[in-house]
Amino acid sequence: MPVTARAREALERDLASLCGEQREIPARLRIAREFGDTANNDEHQAIREDEIVLAARVARLSSGVAAIVAVAL
Repeated sequence: MPVTARAREALERDLASLCGEQREIPARLRIAREFGDTANNDEHQAIREDEIVLAARVARLSSGVAAIVAVAL
């Protein structure tokens, strides 16, 4: 996928940001577990759903960044 160097840097920053959010998931889950049983814990379920969405976004962006070819304008 041809993009400018500036666009590639922006995509790499986005990817780094998403990876940072992924690293926060375990801490968020620990806090949610303090609210009680995870089976009936809406906060826990919401965090798990966030985890799935983040993983999909990271995978998609990672493959996109890997396929980038920088072009000069």
